[in-house]
Amino acid sequence: MTRSLSGRLLIGVIGLVLVGLATADIATYLLLQNNLLSRIDSQLTARSTVDTAVSVLGANCNVRGPLPAGDFPAGTITELIGRDGAVTVSCRFLGTSTAKPQLPQQLPQSTLDTPGRPFTVRGDDGVIQYRVTAWPEDSFDGSYVVFAIPLTEMQSTLGTLLLLEGAIGDLTRRVEPATPETEIGRLGLALNGMLSQIEAAFAERTRSENRLRRFIADASHELRTPLTSIRGYAEMLRRGAEKSPQDSAVARRRIEEESVRMSVMVNDMLVLARLGQGRPLDSAPVDLQAVARDAVADARAVAPQREISLDAPEPVVVTGDDTRLRQVMGNLVRNAVVHTPAESPIDVSVTTRDGMALMKVADHGPGLRPDEASRIFEPFFRADPSRSRDSGGVGLGLSIVSAVAAAHGGKVSVSDTPGGGATFEVEIPMGA
Repeated sequence: MTRSLSGRLLIGVIGLVLVGLATADIATYLLLQNNLLSRIDSQLTARSTVDTAVSVLGANCNVRGPLPAGDFPAGTITELIGRDGAVTVSCRFLGTSTAKPQLPQQLPQSTLDTPGRPFTVRGDDGVIQYRVTAWPEDSFDGSYVVFAIPLTEMQSTLGTLLLLEGAIGDLTRRVEPATPETEIGRLGLALNGMLSQIEAAFAERTRSENRLRRFIADASHELRTPLTSIRGYAEMLRRGAEKSPQDSAVARRRIEEESVRMSVMVNDMLVLARLGQGRPLDSAPVDLQAVARDAVADARAVAPQREISLDAPEPVVVTGDDTRLRQVMGNLVRNAVVHTPAESPIDVSVTTRDGMALMKVADHGPGLRPDEASRIFEPFFRADPSRSRDSGGVGLGLSIVSAVAAAHGGKVSVSDTPGGGATFEVEIPMGA
């Protein structure tokens, strides 16, 4: 509930990331495919390719053999096609494959001694594909010369890219190779970075969902208690409590008290929900000295026997929501009054430090265990589960303190009070 908007935003962001990632994958694949095909087409249409093909075919393949590095990949084939469409001569540049390109019956038109527009065909083995060009060559009495480069290397590169992109399905895996030395390695580094960000987003989504489930479960449990009491006293009245003025008065009083307590709880839950949704707060100058002074006066009125000191020597003005900041100070002081022995003092102070306004409430009670301190700001958490709900509340006060501080760009922390007890400190930027 408190994370509903942030949860929806997170799901939306993740959805956009996945759509963007899928789009980027498709675009990357197509761009790489076009780039590799363009390189092969440049080879096929180069004048040097014509000269090589004519030289090899003219010697009936006797001049074939190791070619300079980078000329043509292993398995490249050049063929001489006669006027009747039959293959007169077929020469293979290295390689062990016996596959040959399956040519169309009608070859694309091209000018004499000039390679035509390259096209792609499948090999007769059904696996290898070839990028092919053809041209009529007057050296061979009107026959056609066909030059075919296998796409094995290109398909291998594209297959590696698909594996890299497919690795996104398992967010815990990382792409190899991932080094800055090669294009594929740099692509691996980029994909690994995206995988880490998406994995973190999914982890945060899971934590948010778990917090939401726990909040709903706790809220249902806490609301069930006053509702049960109200129903019980209402049934008491229906059964004839009006015949006993004393029982009738108790029933009406308890119904009113439980209704008030439930209203306070629902209001606190709404505050947390609104803060979690990022709703804007009021923005006006707020004097934290006056806020602390009023909170201490309220506490002294409720607990006149309690020793409560105030150290706020000068005004400390921030820009924020006066109502919410008063709620912060009030919750902290009330928390100290309720959860510490009546004879223990409470120290309240308002100071500044490094451009931050500090509101501090220190008690000298039993303090908090480390496991309690780590969860003290969670909704519905009570350090003492056995404490009566009537006196101890439902555990939303400190959650509101944390949410209000965060909404003002600040934070709240808890530490041990020297000599025993707990000290809560709220930091609010002076420029907030």
